[in-house]
Amino acid sequence: RPAVILAAHVVKQPIPWSTCGNQIRYTSTRKNLPRDTYPALVKRLRVLVYNGDWDACVPHTDAEAWTAGMGYAEAAPWHPWRYKNGTQVAGYATRYAANNFTFATVKGGRHEVPETAPEQALELLSRLVGGRQF
Repeated sequence: RPAVILAAHVVKQPIPWSTCGNQIRYTSTRKNLPRDTYPALVKRLRVLVYNGDWDACVPHTDAEAWTAGMGYAEAAPWHPWRYKNGTQVAGYATRYAANNFTFATVKGGRHEVPETAPEQALELLSRLVGGRQF
């Protein structure tokens, strides 16, 4: 939508958008993205990896396994994270000691989390941007 593009300060892309439309073609230059990329990112940035727990395309169990496999010490093992002033579970998370590297699930979220779980997605983004922990 034009208003969203304007508000987000991004450039309109020349391809029509569709969910999981695979309009972008690329060749991967990294054989193992988590192993080859994330350690460098975690050193410099706060990294959050998240999945909807109802995602049939990319199961959250895969992301949970590879984030655990990074070898970082757990600062906060698997636990619920909440929204709506702490009254509802938004998902579950594991926070690691390395620069607050976090894996989180979003309860009820499918492949496009902001579309299928918008309130939880907003809380997720607010925590990331605001530096709040999960």
